[in-house]
Amino acid sequence: MPKSKKVASGLKFFWLNYVSHDLQRKVFRFLTHARDLEISISFNEHIRNFRRVLVLLPDNPYEILLTQKSLIALKEHHTDMVLDVIAESVNRDVVKSNPCIDSGYFYSRDEYYYNHPSFKELLQTLKAKTYDACFVFKQEVSVLDLIVAAQSGAPLRVGFAGGENAPFLNLTVRPRKDIEYEGDKTESLVRTLGVKTTRSRLKWNIAKTTERDVEGLLVEAGYRIDQPLIGLNISPSIMGRTLPPDLIITLAMELRKNSNAEIILFHSGMRDAADIKALEELNRHVVPISEDKISFAAAFVYKCDLIVSLNNLIYQLAIILDRPVVGLFENLEHRRWALYQAGKTEMVNAARLKNISVEDILAGVRRIQASMKA
Repeated sequence: MPKSKKVASGLKFFWLNYVSHDLQRKVFRFLTHARDLEISISFNEHIRNFRRVLVLLPDNPYEILLTQKSLIALKEHHTDMVLDVIAESVNRDVVKSNPCIDSGYFYSRDEYYYNHPSFKELLQTLKAKTYDACFVFKQEVSVLDLIVAAQSGAPLRVGFAGGENAPFLNLTVRPRKDIEYEGDKTESLVRTLGVKTTRSRLKWNIAKTTERDVEGLLVEAGYRIDQPLIGLNISPSIMGRTLPPDLIITLAMELRKNSNAEIILFHSGMRDAADIKALEELNRHVVPISEDKISFAAAFVYKCDLIVSLNNLIYQLAIILDRPVVGLFENLEHRRWALYQAGKTEMVNAARLKNISVEDILAGVRRIQASMKA
C-alpha cells in the first residue's frame, strides 16, 4: 500500500485525499460502478476451475518473498495455469526471477493514484485481458488495490478479511488466530480454494554470469571461495534494529575459530558507515550485496554454505531458497517471521539484540553443519 494517504490526482478528485478510508471506498464504488460486480457469473464453477490468475503483490520486497510459495502453488494447481502479477516497479527483479510467473505489470508509487494517466493505462490493460480469479496478497489493502482487483474483471476476487472490501472483493479470508507466521497467512488464501501448498524449494532464475559476478566480487574482496563459506549479514532487521559492532566482531572471530570456514561479512548498503569502520579490526572487507538486485543476492545466498542473519530480506531469501540459515531475532518478532526446519534453519532470540548469545548462535551453526554432514 502506498505510504502516503494520497489516492487521487487532478483538480477534479484531489479532495478524495482528505476524507476517511470508508468514505473513499463509498465514493469509488460509485465512480467505478463497482455495484455491477455483485452479479457474478458462474461463481462456484470458477472456484473449482480457474485457469487464468492475476495476483496483486505486496510492496515490500521481504513480504513478496513470503508469497513465492503461494505463487508456486497456484501455478501448479493446473497444468495449463497462466499466472500474471502486479507489483511496484522497484520489485521488478523479484518478479522476473521467479519462473512460475508468466508476466508482470509494474507501477510506480508516484503514479499509483486514481485518475493518473499511468493508473488509467494499467486499468485499461487489465480490461483487455480475461482472468478467472484475482488474488490480493496484501494484508493492508488500499482502495486503489481494490479498484485494480475489480477492474480485472475476474468473477472470483479473493483477499484478506477486513474493512469494507465488498463488492470490490467477493471472497475474503480471515486466517486462523493461531497462524502467526506471515508466509502461512498468504498460503491460507489459496488453501481456502483447494490449492495445495508445499514446502518445496523455489527454483530461481539466476544467470551464470551473475554467479560468476558473485565469485568475482568475493575474490576481489580477498575471500577464498575454495573453502566452506559462512555469510555473516550485518544489515539491519526489518524493524530497523542492528547488531552492536562489538558483538559482530566477537561472533566473526568465534565462527572463524570454531567452524573451519571462510567468514564473509556482508551488508545491503543500509548499515551506518561508522559501524562498518568499527569492524576494521577484523581485517576483513565488508561486501555490499544490494537488495535491489534480488537475483544477485540470491546467487550470493546460493554460494554460501550457511547464512547468519537478522530478520531481513536476506534471511527470508535464504528461507525460500531452502538454504541453511541461522536467524537472529529480537523480542517476539520470531513468531511472525521465523520458519524453523530441523537441520536446515535455526532461530536465536533475545529480548534485546545486544544481549543475544554468541554461544547460542554457534550452537545453531554446529547443529546445521552436523546435519549437512549426516
